Amino acid sequence: MYAETGDQLVGQRLAGSYGELLGEVVGVLGDDGTPPYLVRWYDTGLETLASPDDGTIWIRSKRRARTQIAVASAMERQARRDV
Repeated sequence: MYAETGDQLVGQRLAGSYGELLGEVVGVLGDDGTPPYLVRWYDTGLETLASPDDGTIWIRSKRRARTQIAVASAMERQARRDV
């Protein structure tokens, strides 16, 4: 698994929780983009070290992540206007 600063880590939440586990890689501590990563989790704002495996968490490139964040923000703004 390889990541760079600005990529997203994406995975499934634990049982009983809904939605994706989502965080931004803010630091790469391994050699050549390998784990561990310093990750800022979007739902809590906390930063933790993560050493994900390929089976449970995957990496979304920062270009795709920026696009998805922009789309989500636009949808939230639209939802607020519709209320």
